[in-house]
Amino acid sequence: MGVPVVAPVALIGGQNGIKYHTAAYPQPLQIRGNPQLDIWIVPSAPEVQLQFHLYDTDALGLGKLISHVPLTLHEAEVGVPQRVAVEFFTTSYDLPAGHRVSLVVDTENSLLYQRPENTDFQVQIPYRILLPASVYLPRL
Repeated sequence: MGVPVVAPVALIGGQNGIKYHTAAYPQPLQIRGNPQLDIWIVPSAPEVQLQFHLYDTDALGLGKLISHVPLTLHEAEVGVPQRVAVEFFTTSYDLPAGHRVSLVVDTENSLLYQRPENTDFQVQIPYRILLPASVYLPRL
C-alpha cells in the first residue's frame, strides 16, 4: 500500500535490544538485493529468537524499515560464542543523503512473530577483535 513501516530508532534499546548506526551518508545510497549480516552471539538457552532490522534513520532518530529477517535457533550451544550469518529479505531502497543505516537486534517482536515457548533467555553480543561483526549492503 506504499505506507512505510516506521519506528523511533532513537528510543530502541534497553533490555530486549541493541542498535548500531553508520555515519550519515553524504550522497544518496541505492540498496538493491539482499543485505547480509555476520555477527557473533552467546545464547543463554538452546532455543533463542532474534529479529534483525535495517532502518533508514533520519537526523531526528525516526527510522523507516529497509528490510528485516527473523532467526530462531533450536539447538544453540549455551554460553558459547557462535557465528550467525543471516540474509535479509530482498529490498530495493533509496537512502536519502544525510541519513544513516541503523541495525537493530532484538529478542521481542510479538507484532510480527510468535515468541518461542521458552522466553526466559538472554543473548549477549560479544565485542572482541577476534569475533568481528559485519553488514553488507548490496548497492547499484
